[in-house]
Amino acid sequence: EGKKKRDKEDRTLEIRKKNLEALAKFQESETALMEEGLEKRRMAIRDSYNTEKAELENQIANEKDLTEESRQALRDTIINLEKKMQKDLTQVDIDGNLERLKLEEEYLNLRLELVEKGTVEESDLKILIMENARKRELIENNKLTVEMRQSEAAINEKWDMLIAKERLQNISAIELAAFDIKQAAAEAEFNLINRSEYAKSKFRLKQEKERWEE
Repeated sequence: EGKKKRDKEDRTLEIRKKNLEALAKFQESETALMEEGLEKRRMAIRDSYNTEKAELENQIANEKDLTEESRQALRDTIINLEKKMQKDLTQVDIDGNLERLKLEEEYLNLRLELVEKGTVEESDLKILIMENARKRELIENNKLTVEMRQSEAAINEKWDMLIAKERLQNISAIELAAFDIKQAAAEAEFNLINRSEYAKSKFRLKQEKERWEE
């Protein structure tokens, strides 16, 4: 019976390992596609800026009818274009961070479906998912206008409370697991003693039987 149980546990672990490997490969492929898309956006922004900048510089250098005031206006336009480019690139980075967190959340939720309920591992994954949600909320909050933003301290306080609650459940799960191990060990010891006593009794009965048969 013990061997069957171990074989079943080994098989469960093997299946879980294969599923986790498949999920990791999926996340890796999704991340690669996302990063490729982000890099294309960055290149498009830089190319657009460089094209407009080159046209304006060409005007400044070659159009003889421009007044000095007009030339300065074109130079200022180039400065504004560079500011816009930097702002657009920053937005790509923000979008990229949100996409990465979204992919991470999907991966963690898929892992969560594979773990045994009520275990420490399940609780750890739930905490990671909550930390992920905290990061996304902080990023989304910073995208809002100053008037619409929540206090970062309030957001962090909310998630700190939720995570602390889950950690308490985690501790309870650890204590329960330790208790179960202790109980299992005690039961094994009890069974071993009982088997030993049974073997002794059987041996004594056999001796008595042989004595009477003589």
